[in-house]
Amino acid sequence: MKPSKPKKKQPKNKPSADDVAVVARIRGVRAHRAPYLKLFKQTAEQALQQFLPANANSILEIGTGDGQLREILPTAVLPNVIHTEPLKLAIREFEKHHPGVAIQRASAEVLPASDASIDAVLGLAVLDVVEDGAAVACEIHRVLRPGGVFIHFLDMSTVLSGMFQLLAQGNWVVLPNVVSDPSAARFPEDLLLIPLPQLQLVLQVLVANRHPYAKPLRQYLELWAARPLAVRTATQEFNRLAEDATLRAVLKNLFKVAYDLAPPAQRQAFSSFQGQPAASSKFFEGRLREWFAASQGYSVLFSDVQARFEVVPSRADWPYHYSSLSVGEHRKLSHLPKVLLCEAAPPPPPDHSLLELGVFVFAAQKAQL
Repeated sequence: MKPSKPKKKQPKNKPSADDVAVVARIRGVRAHRAPYLKLFKQTAEQALQQFLPANANSILEIGTGDGQLREILPTAVLPNVIHTEPLKLAIREFEKHHPGVAIQRASAEVLPASDASIDAVLGLAVLDVVEDGAAVACEIHRVLRPGGVFIHFLDMSTVLSGMFQLLAQGNWVVLPNVVSDPSAARFPEDLLLIPLPQLQLVLQVLVANRHPYAKPLRQYLELWAARPLAVRTATQEFNRLAEDATLRAVLKNLFKVAYDLAPPAQRQAFSSFQGQPAASSKFFEGRLREWFAASQGYSVLFSDVQARFEVVPSRADWPYHYSSLSVGEHRKLSHLPKVLLCEAAPPPPPDHSLLELGVFVFAAQKAQL
């Protein structure tokens, strides 16, 4: 009888798969932001000039991640910033990018500061990913001095879980917006909302005609019809649709195909079908206004998308005539789009590129005594 092999010991404090995925996303976001760093610095500098209290000497950052906000803050404020981050693996990333800079391990729900001791709290794409935004707003209120401010920046896509749960309760199905230009709106309309019964009727027609679109549509609708909604799976499937050009083309033709196949009695019903474009970032803005409402001891100072542009020489590693990043809508084009983020942006010369950045800036102030 052969002796059994000793089991390999699992390394202590091994990062979870979820933690590894978070850090991978942080690295990906860094790469997306890199071309727009100059524009982001201008946005951050203007926001701090406008909303930061005079002589602010205690500034706390929540959800620091690998330190991307530190890289766009004005140099003058950096000595006054206290960085906090709950994820140990992300703290290691921060220390790689910012050796020698102190960072404290803490969640946004339990901040390492005494009551009314902080002049300002900052965050970059944080409040859309926390589990309990209302609790975070309450904790920020605790540590802020009267008249202190909270300033939040968002340039990437928001987390969709909360929005998906509410929409599913209202019998809506969420698809990527394939019927209009998402970036034509100030808050990019990245979603297309369609009532579940309308899509179920489309499915009936496709099934009756044995169309290949029927199977993937049935699977997607079964997911959205289930109660409770499997939010993680719904989000994964939505992202798969949004990122696959072939699937987006299928969605764009879905209603036309069903209309052409439908008997005359059903065509009249199809003619009234209309998806409703929506902005996930606008939904997030509504949540922020709830969490930082007057009833919670705040006044909202600003809540809008700030857009900036830059004309830069073309490079071999950036072969685009136009690129933009605005609250998650990322475009890289060989031509200028019909709609720009900045109306005043000039057409770039043939050997240059036009870069545009749209950042959702939210600022709220703790009520004075």
